[in-house]
Amino acid sequence: MKFTPVFSAIVLSLQFSNSLAADSSVSCQPVSGTLQQLLPDDSCTVYTAQKKYFPDLTFLTLASPSPLPILFPPYCYSGTFVGQLGTTATINGTVFSGLTENNFNLLEALTAASVININAVDAIDGKIKELGTLYTNDSISSPVFMTTERLTMIAGSKIFKDAQGYIDISGNAIAGPTSFTGTLCPAK
Repeated sequence: MKFTPVFSAIVLSLQFSNSLAADSSVSCQPVSGTLQQLLPDDSCTVYTAQKKYFPDLTFLTLASPSPLPILFPPYCYSGTFVGQLGTTATINGTVFSGLTENNFNLLEALTAASVININAVDAIDGKIKELGTLYTNDSISSPVFMTTERLTMIAGSKIFKDAQGYIDISGNAIAGPTSFTGTLCPAK
């Protein structure tokens, strides 16, 4: 039936949207998956969200006075991911990140901001439905060695509007694929 992919995406949207209502019986949703290797994003796509979602952040650019040598760009990255939202929903999407000047220290910690577009993938025919976008402030520990990163949600769109949550990335995504886990919680 032609309604199957649409129905599956609607059920996922309703599941998460219901958790966004102040329903105390619905808990936070786990999110997990694999982030493919991040690649340089020469157009720095994350900058398009700066005015609305990251007004207090200063993104690194070649013109920035920063502790990084000018030969160490790029400062912006993009990538794709696949994973699970909740216990049954297969998701995929794109991520656009940019390093920020706040608390910048190459050997100990970096800061960044990310725009994460999330889609649901229908289990039967693979059709994709856009679920929404997460906007995050990122803290990167040990960026040169055993990297860990926490992406803290500051805003969202569509079914993620007014939600809260975080995503933890284990490993250096610039060097290769990494895993992520996290929790997305309903609006209070």
